[in-house]
Amino acid sequence: PGLVFNRLHVADLASGVLAAMQRPAGAALHLLSDDEPAPPQDVVAYAAALSGLPLPVVQAWDAPEVAASLRRFYASNKRIDGRATRAALQW
Repeated sequence: PGLVFNRLHVADLASGVLAAMQRPAGAALHLLSDDEPAPPQDVVAYAAALSGLPLPVVQAWDAPEVAASLRRFYASNKRIDGRATRAALQW
Protein backbone atom coordinates (compact mmCIF):
# COMPACT_ATOMS: atom_id res chain seq x y z
CA PRO A 1 0.00 0.00 0.00
CA GLY A 2 1.20 3.49 -0.85
CA LEU A 3 3.91 2.31 -3.26
CA VAL A 4 4.45 4.77 -6.13
CA PHE A 5 7.00 5.52 -8.83
CA ASN A 6 7.44 8.34 -11.30
CA ARG A 7 7.17 7.36 -14.94
CA LEU A 8 8.07 9.13 -18.15
CA HIS A 9 6.50 8.78 -21.58
CA VAL A 10 8.97 8.09 -24.37
CA ALA A 11 8.01 11.32 -26.21
CA ASP A 12 8.67 13.33 -23.04
CA LEU A 13 12.00 11.56 -22.58
CA ALA A 14 13.01 12.46 -26.14
CA SER A 15 12.07 16.11 -25.65
CA GLY A 16 14.03 16.20 -22.37
CA VAL A 17 17.12 14.72 -24.04
CA LEU A 18 16.87 17.28 -26.84
CA ALA A 19 16.57 20.08 -24.28
CA ALA A 20 19.67 18.77 -22.48
CA MET A 21 21.60 18.64 -25.76
CA GLN A 22 20.70 22.27 -26.46
CA ARG A 23 21.81 23.43 -23.00
CA PRO A 24 24.91 21.40 -22.08
CA ALA A 25 25.68 21.71 -18.39
CA GLY A 26 28.91 19.76 -18.09
CA ALA A 27 28.58 16.92 -15.61
CA ALA A 28 25.10 17.89 -14.40
CA LEU A 29 22.65 15.10 -13.68
CA HIS A 30 19.16 15.65 -15.04
CA LEU A 31 16.28 13.66 -13.56
CA LEU A 32 13.55 13.56 -16.18
CA SER A 33 10.20 12.43 -14.85
CA ASP A 34 6.55 13.20 -14.74
CA ASP A 35 5.02 14.94 -11.76
CA GLU A 36 2.44 12.24 -11.18
CA PRO A 37 3.87 9.30 -9.23
CA ALA A 38 1.58 6.32 -9.65
CA PRO A 39 1.27 2.85 -8.15
CA PRO A 40 2.74 0.11 -10.35
CA GLN A 41 -0.65 -1.59 -10.78
CA ASP A 42 -2.07 1.61 -12.30
CA VAL A 43 0.79 1.75 -14.81
CA VAL A 44 0.30 -1.92 -15.72
CA ALA A 45 -3.46 -1.40 -16.14
CA TYR A 46 -2.85 1.64 -18.37
CA ALA A 47 -0.33 -0.27 -20.52
CA ALA A 48 -2.73 -3.22 -20.84
CA ALA A 49 -5.55 -0.91 -21.89
CA LEU A 50 -3.37 0.84 -24.47
CA SER A 51 -2.25 -2.45 -25.96
CA GLY A 52 -5.65 -4.13 -25.79
CA LEU A 53 -4.23 -6.95 -23.66
CA PRO A 54 -5.71 -8.41 -20.50
CA LEU A 55 -4.20 -7.55 -17.15
CA PRO A 56 -1.49 -9.99 -16.12
CA VAL A 57 -2.18 -12.35 -13.25
CA VAL A 58 -1.51 -10.75 -9.87
CA GLN A 59 1.50 -12.26 -8.15
CA ALA A 60 2.54 -11.92 -4.51
CA TRP A 61 5.86 -10.13 -4.07
CA ASP A 62 7.02 -12.72 -1.55
CA ALA A 63 6.37 -15.64 -3.92
CA PRO A 64 9.48 -17.84 -4.28
CA GLU A 65 9.65 -17.31 -8.05
CA VAL A 66 9.98 -13.52 -7.69
CA ALA A 67 13.65 -12.56 -7.95
CA ALA A 68 15.25 -10.96 -4.89
CA SER A 69 16.33 -7.98 -7.03
CA LEU A 70 12.71 -7.34 -8.03
CA ARG A 71 11.60 -7.56 -4.40
CA ARG A 72 14.26 -4.98 -3.45
CA PHE A 73 13.14 -2.71 -6.29
CA TYR A 74 9.56 -2.71 -5.05
CA ALA A 75 10.53 -2.39 -1.38
CA SER A 76 10.56 1.41 -1.43
CA ASN A 77 8.88 4.40 -3.03
CA LYS A 78 10.77 6.26 -5.71
CA ARG A 79 9.60 9.81 -6.24
CA ILE A 80 11.47 12.29 -8.40
CA ASP A 81 11.13 16.05 -8.07
CA GLY A 82 11.86 17.34 -11.55
CA ARG A 83 11.51 21.06 -10.88
CA ALA A 84 15.26 21.76 -10.91
CA THR A 85 15.73 19.81 -14.13
CA ARG A 86 12.86 21.58 -15.85
CA ALA A 87 14.23 24.96 -14.77
CA ALA A 88 17.81 24.16 -15.81
CA LEU A 89 16.73 22.86 -19.21
CA GLN A 90 13.86 25.32 -19.69
CA TRP A 91 11.87 22.14 -20.40
